[in-house]
Amino acid sequence: MWFDRIYRQNNEYFVVDVSANGKNNFIDIATAYKKKQNIEENIHLRVATNFTSWQRASANQYADGYSIPKNATIHHIVYRFISNLITIFVPSWVLQCDLFSPPSVIFKYLYCVNGFERLCHPELLNDKYVACLHAKAKHFILRSSKCGMNRINWFFAFPSAYRAWISVYKFARQGKIGIDLPEADITCLIHGKQVGNVIFARRIRILTLRPKETPTEWAQSDQNEIRFDASGLREVQARRLTDFDLSRQNGTSSLSDIEWGLIEPIATKSSRRDPMQQRLVIDAILEKLTEGKPWSAVNRPGVAVLEAYYSMVRNGRWREIRTILLRRRNTAERSSRNNDNMDICPIATGRQVQRFLARTKDPELLPRYWSWNWGTSDVEWKAIKVIVTGTNGNSQYMCHRARLVIDSIIEKLGTGKTWSDIVTSRGVSRTTLLGAYQKLNADGRWAQIRSVLGNTRAKTTIVDFPPRAKGWQLSEAEWKTIQPIVNRCDVSRSSLHRRARLLVDCIVEKLGRGTSWADVGRSNGICPTVLSKTLARLKSDGRWQDICSVLRNTRGLADRTVTKGK
Repeated sequence: MWFDRIYRQNNEYFVVDVSANGKNNFIDIATAYKKKQNIEENIHLRVATNFTSWQRASANQYADGYSIPKNATIHHIVYRFISNLITIFVPSWVLQCDLFSPPSVIFKYLYCVNGFERLCHPELLNDKYVACLHAKAKHFILRSSKCGMNRINWFFAFPSAYRAWISVYKFARQGKIGIDLPEADITCLIHGKQVGNVIFARRIRILTLRPKETPTEWAQSDQNEIRFDASGLREVQARRLTDFDLSRQNGTSSLSDIEWGLIEPIATKSSRRDPMQQRLVIDAILEKLTEGKPWSAVNRPGVAVLEAYYSMVRNGRWREIRTILLRRRNTAERSSRNNDNMDICPIATGRQVQRFLARTKDPELLPRYWSWNWGTSDVEWKAIKVIVTGTNGNSQYMCHRARLVIDSIIEKLGTGKTWSDIVTSRGVSRTTLLGAYQKLNADGRWAQIRSVLGNTRAKTTIVDFPPRAKGWQLSEAEWKTIQPIVNRCDVSRSSLHRRARLLVDCIVEKLGRGTSWADVGRSNGICPTVLSKTLARLKSDGRWQDICSVLRNTRGLADRTVTKGK
């Protein structure tokens, strides 16, 4: 069986199928597309190639691999290209069946006048600038797992892709099966028969396509890579057993001597290993659970860690060990924070000062410049996206999801909220956020993200007035002049009306010394976030500029732009 040429009758197109005995069968386009060809295939190869490197061949050359009937013509155009010293022959029909579909509803529009315009029309004012005309076609295209809409957008936006579409009908009018190749790089799977160093393709599956031309201006397309078949690219990761609660705050998980002393009677009970070897096994289990590694990566010489873990799970020893470790590590972390005077942090709410135990947070992390927004800006995300995803070519949904997770982590660390509070406000699961933070912190990517945020959200330390002889705090004369400026807004609704002078003193000291909000807040008993938010409010309505003018008049100008105290 060989699709030899196109036959036209009564404005309808048929594929001429030449059988082995030389008989011609006329098959309509839709049936020919769905027809299965029972031909031998002994090779499956993944290749990356460029359409510009393809050359035309003849059906006679393709006949070396498959038995093409002798009465076949040369109306079926065959292409060939070389990849890794292997010559690959691809008939035009095979390329058409995958380049223009699935879903199959698209394919029938190839062999008709103005087929692309019948399928869809442009909507340049919307984000999705191509809309399907027929409800049935739209249903199948959007439901398809083969990225049907991505193909249509590519045909619409890039000139050579559109020429490839209309070339199919142009060749059909001449009685040929052919296609003009577009300008693009592709990654594809080749299925066919191999003879020596030659492969005769019977099926091709394009995974990704990267255009090598600029799109039309009115198409508004910025796609660097177009995904044609997501199933062939899906990176399936095994669902691994994890327990991030066993990880310490600094990211470590191995047993300390005190912890081993507590769990040694349980761990060595009914165990044939010596105590030191059993401790290494427990450390390997903790490494696997807290970092999400596969069991094969944590095995120890002569010990199957997986079997040891499930043995302890079955007899209940692991539950006791886990309970002791959680109690010990949570108590140790709280004690460490108490010693650093970081266990209590006041938050001004306008009604009553609430207090809470300090959590995982980063006092040096600031909100966006002069605003109370912890989310990343577009400029920040453009720099962070490469660190998080490793590429600029991810799908829009995955980038949006990654940005939401990063924004949630930044807000949690900057405000000191619990993970549960962030989950409630942003709709991302606690396990997702905590797991993402653990992974980013473990492989060093969070340090890079933190560096980007530190550069874009630099501390505000620019003041052009010097301190007083007794320090940065306001004098009585200065406060009498500044107080009307501070209370310029409705005092009854302002959070400044009770501790206005203390807040202004802290802000002036922070900007003058160049210290962090956390240092100033701890020494004065005020939450760092309250100070940062107060400065943003004063800056937004112009009051801070007036305060700086008063201090310049009373203190003069400093010798340098950034003045740091002792």
